[in-house]
Formats: sequence, structure tokens, C-alpha cells
Amino acid sequence: MKVNKLTVGAIFDQTQRLEAPLFQRPYVWKENENWVPLWESLRSVLEKRVGGQEPRPHFLGAIVLDQLGTPTGKVHVRQIIDGQQRLTTLQIALAAIRDFCRASKQEKYADAFKRFTRSGLQTPIARNSGKS
Repeated sequence: MKVNKLTVGAIFDQTQRLEAPLFQRPYVWKENENWVPLWESLRSVLEKRVGGQEPRPHFLGAIVLDQLGTPTGKVHVRQIIDGQQRLTTLQIALAAIRDFCRASKQEKYADAFKRFTRSGLQTPIARNSGKS
């Protein structure tokens, strides 16, 4: 098994697609138990950046991916073995930030966040039906 420390940008790289297999449990994050601590972490990083400080990297937990066979010339597909809840939550948060930037007429920032949400998470059903 290969272990890497990756940034959010590397995880949501547009040259790969992440698939949540059907055996994954439904999304169950709760506001007080999960979303509030994540929001506070994001807020802390933002406040440090705005204040001119370099924030420390934040560990979101291990994510286990399995490389699936991909034909030559196609986008690499990785199946999510562990971390689907966190990846889904990050996609929701990044999409909300993207939409907020767009509504605030900050297209430069909206486009920057769009690249993290463009490929998105998919189920095998969407992959097999030819949708992307």
C-alpha cells in the first residue's frame, strides 16, 4: 500500500475521478458533531490567511482509494474504500464556496473553486450509464 500526504487540490485533481461504490453507507454527517468542527477549522485557516499568517496543514483523516483499471486515454478512476463521508462533505463545502463567490461577482475565485468540484464524486451507476 502506498501512503501519500495530499492536498485537497491533489485529491480533487481533474485528471482523476473518484467513485463511491454502492456498498458505502449513506451520507450521515450531522451539523453539531461533524459540520461545526469542520467549519471552525476552515474558518481558522481563512482568518490566518487573511491576517497574513501561514496556517498549519490540517489533517482530515485517512482516505483509502483503490486504482481501477482505466483504458488508455481515459480519466483515471479511483474507488473510495474509506473517506467517502469526508470527501462528500468537502465537495459540498467547496461547491458552496464556489457558488458564494459567483453570487458575490468574484468570478476569479469562483473559477478557482470550480476546478475542485468539476469532476466530483460519482457512483458506479453514473459511470456505467455513460454520464459524467
